[in-house]
Amino acid sequence: MDRNAFHNLVLLTKDVRGLTDSKYMSSSENLATFLNILAHHEKNRSIKVDYIRSGWSVSQAFNECLRAILKLTPLFLVNPKPILEDEIEDRWKWFKVGEINFSICI
Repeated sequence: MDRNAFHNLVLLTKDVRGLTDSKYMSSSENLATFLNILAHHEKNRSIKVDYIRSGWSVSQAFNECLRAILKLTPLFLVNPKPILEDEIEDRWKWFKVGEINFSICI
C-alpha cells in the first residue's frame, strides 16, 4: 500500500467511522499496526515489540480499528445483481441460476 492510499484510509476511518487518536497512540499508528497484523500474519507479541507497546494496547488498537473498518463495508461493497435465466453473455454460462455473485466497488 502506498502512502497516499494509507493516508486516504486513515482519513476515511477517522472522518467517516470515528477512529480516534488516543493519549498514547495516533490513529495512523493504530491503522498501521492493524494492517501489519493482517498483511504479515503477525502475532500480538511481535507487534508489541516492534511498536514498543503493551500487549493490551495492541489488542485494544486492533479491535478499535477492526470495528472502524467493518463500518466502512457499505462504502466498498455493493449489492449483487441477480443473473437472469435468459442471460446471453458467455461469462455467466458457467454459473447456476440463482447463485449469488458479489461485486466489489473500486
